[in-house]
Amino acid sequence: MPKSGKNIYKRKDGRWEGRYPKYRDSNGKTIYGSVYGKSCTEAKQRLAAIISAEPLEKPCSIILNAPIITFADVAAQWLSVASLKVKPSTYAGYTSTLNLHILPHLGDNNVQTMTTLVINHFSIGKLEGGRRDGKGGLSSKTVRDMLSIIKSIMDFAWGEKLIPYRLAIAYPKYQQQTMRVLSRQEQTTLEAVLTADIDIHKLGILLCLYTGIRIGEAITWGKPLILPILSSASRKPLTQ
Repeated sequence: MPKSGKNIYKRKDGRWEGRYPKYRDSNGKTIYGSVYGKSCTEAKQRLAAIISAEPLEKPCSIILNAPIITFADVAAQWLSVASLKVKPSTYAGYTSTLNLHILPHLGDNNVQTMTTLVINHFSIGKLEGGRRDGKGGLSSKTVRDMLSIIKSIMDFAWGEKLIPYRLAIAYPKYQQQTMRVLSRQEQTTLEAVLTADIDIHKLGILLCLYTGIRIGEAITWGKPLILPILSSASRKPLTQ
């Protein structure tokens, strides 16, 4: 096969083929792509266009000369940046989700060879058996939240030129769940437990029960209201 220039050959069918490195697979083997032309000049032009394109078509200068970077490495860098931009509670949520659910499955993966299929396998596993107590899968909402973190980390890797592409992620459909409502008897039983030996935590739950506010809202602005009530309750037994 006649050769003209770097990675450009004349094929037996008369066409010219230019080859370029696309990425490395999980075993470290270089996977090549090809362009074709009726002449050597045409093949060279198409090869140059592929190599100089941004960002999806320029893997060779990034992948081939870069050391292996794990998903956990990139996640740590992303967390460091996120800590400067989000609330402490949000940062704590990111850290917890990563440590409990994401990194045990994806942390050791080479970020340069992660694919949509890898993420899909992770997503399906969480939907079918992601509960930490081993009693079933997680909700689609919870898995979608995990995938949002993974996408943010992969987008960060792309922005830092650690990978040559933006990873496409398929999100599971929302599954409408029936809301569980306490019966009158259950509410009465809960009230009896909460009003026995009342403290700030139990009073916060009562506040949510009677007003319909969420736990997060009670934590944010309910404390100034709860403390005076609790102080009064310590002087006089709270009755239903």
